[in-house]
Amino acid sequence: MHKAQQLTLLGASGLVVGALLPWVKVTTLFGTLTKAGYEGDGLITGAIGVLLLVGALLHRGKPGQRYSVASAIFGMLVAAVVLFDYTNVASAIADTVDTPGVVDAAVGPGLYLTAVAALLVVVGGWHRVPETAARPQEATSSVSAQENPQ
Repeated sequence: MHKAQQLTLLGASGLVVGALLPWVKVTTLFGTLTKAGYEGDGLITGAIGVLLLVGALLHRGKPGQRYSVASAIFGMLVAAVVLFDYTNVASAIADTVDTPGVVDAAVGPGLYLTAVAALLVVVGGWHRVPETAARPQEATSSVSAQENPQ
């Protein structure tokens, strides 16, 4: 398994886990409320993560070429969703700051994990597959051909 595939697998796994974690956390006098990613746009990012995970497990890439431009594009799409949601959450948090001590709102760890995972998917998909990564059979067959000249 080469570096591009590892990065894409790690990023795709992060997208799935990030969708399950809280994206927003609000603490009030009456308790703490959280909203997980899958209750909103995390459903989309988690589904993309599952597709990328399956794709990365099945796809080795072609030596010398980018690992998966499609994965990189999906990673950018997830990054756009994260940026949109982060902007909305930050705006809502700014509105609640007017009442300190009564309401404390924060961006949850799921949104941060999804952002980092999207970056890993983009980097992994755009990374080139090494020339030697997908050719272990050719290397062994050329060695055996050199040992048995006819």
